[in-house]
Formats: sequence, structure tokens, C-alpha cells
Amino acid sequence: MAPTTAIRGLLWSDEAERHIEAHIQAWEVDELIEGGDFFAFPNTGDHPPNRWKVIGRTPAGTFITAILQEPAERDPLQWLPITGWSATPYERQMYQRERQRRARKSGGSHAH
Repeated sequence: MAPTTAIRGLLWSDEAERHIEAHIQAWEVDELIEGGDFFAFPNTGDHPPNRWKVIGRTPAGTFITAILQEPAERDPLQWLPITGWSATPYERQMYQRERQRRARKSGGSHAH
């Protein structure tokens, strides 16, 4: 299930930037959204339903995971970063499986 709104921009708070900087560089999240390759997954568990786990590869090839909150209605393109970290091996697998699933769905993965 994909987010109902495109992720086209981030609206940073000082708190979110400090929190993310404890794990990865905040600019890596910007790079992921602006020019990386990523997929968004529902953030399950006890988390609010309007938060998404975004897993992907920055243009430099670094795999990261970020939790983003859907934007408020007043600005539908500005997602709120909550936290982020270096993607775990399991998260990388989630990314690869989704990439393969979409390639099969679009016909891009035929045997020759």
C-alpha cells in the first residue's frame, strides 16, 4: 500500500533534525526523497496510522530508512521527518522484494 499523497518535500523541525542526526545525517533523508530510489511501507505496530516507513537508496548508494508523517491538509506536499537510520538487512530485503515485485508487475523482469 502506497501513501495517498506523493512524497515531494520535507518540512523539518529542529527536534526531528537533532533526533535523526543521532543516527544518520539529516541531509541523507533529503537526498533520498529528492533524488533517491525508495518505497514507502505502512509503519505498523503501535505507531500512528499516518506515518510511513520509507526505505531506499540515496543517489550516493547509501541505504537508509526514514519514518515520515503524512502532511497536514494545508500543505499536502510537505511530509514531516520523524526519525531515520541506516537500513537494516531486513529493511534492505523489503526494498529489494518491492523492487522485484514492481518489476514483475510492469513486465520488466522477463527471462531471456
